[in-house]
Amino acid sequence: MKSDHDHLDEFADMIDEIRSVGDVPEPSPLFWHHLSARVRDAVVSEPIPGPWWMGYWRPVLAAACTIAVVVVAVVLQPAVPPAAVTARAAHVSAPVADVGVSEMWRLIEVASPPMALDSVQEAGLMPSAYATDQAIQSLTPDQREELVRLLRKELGVSE
Repeated sequence: MKSDHDHLDEFADMIDEIRSVGDVPEPSPLFWHHLSARVRDAVVSEPIPGPWWMGYWRPVLAAACTIAVVVVAVVLQPAVPPAAVTARAAHVSAPVADVGVSEMWRLIEVASPPMALDSVQEAGLMPSAYATDQAIQSLTPDQREELVRLLRKELGVSE
């Protein structure tokens, strides 16, 4: 490893070598003008970088606005009183209640073509077990008794 003294000797030799070359002529008077023009053009062509967070403000602002709109929509959503829901449901189902259930089933039988149960299942037209359970749970006790009676009759099971 070189010591400080060796480094100083190398620098001294380099300075002696530069002095031995002689005087360096002055550059052309246009040199400094051309150099400053090239530096100015290079500086203008380079974009000035902004802070790192400046590129992220638009997506962050969009996400914050979306969250604010959702929160406002949920908070300011008017609550529908249960009585209004019941009144609406009664109003909507009133025309259907006038028609007898057997007449409705008769209309469905006439309108639908005869199909084998297997082809109905393959077409995916069967209700899910969940939908069937929900429909049965929504029946009144009298309607459930009638359903049981009709099922026993169809299956040929005596009461």
